[in-house]
Amino acid sequence: MRDAYVLIYNILITPTFETGFGDDGSLTVAYGGKSILENYYDMYIYEGIVTATKVTNLYDESDTQRDKIKVGNQEFYDEKNLHEYLGYNVYVLCRRYEGKVYAEFVCPFDTNVITLDNYDIEDVDGNIITYGEFGDEKLHLSQNFSYVLNGKT
Repeated sequence: MRDAYVLIYNILITPTFETGFGDDGSLTVAYGGKSILENYYDMYIYEGIVTATKVTNLYDESDTQRDKIKVGNQEFYDEKNLHEYLGYNVYVLCRRYEGKVYAEFVCPFDTNVITLDNYDIEDVDGNIITYGEFGDEKLHLSQNFSYVLNGKT
């Protein structure tokens, strides 16, 4: 069944050929046109990190808008309640409709999520968090990590 999904996905997102006739009447074929999703459904796939939702955001609280989700620098109208993807790397299937761009589907990928309860944290020293029942687990965070505490960043 997975092979069928991959086949359909590839058909929908692969750029199509555009054909025509040259000045001399010869057939011309150009690769790199719009995909089937773009041509027929005005839908696109966008990739990035969810940096803001209608609940909160990772960087600037004034950036949060009630009806939008922000992926990288691109904003999408959110009618699907996608706030749980804050901080995730995602693929967004978006659709243009009446001058607005809507996030129709979000698929997370290549995201490391660690959930710690505050009572499990023993010590924080720079980018190293010591946690666990006996304080025997260590988490080394990168310099550019983001965190969410009680729904706020």
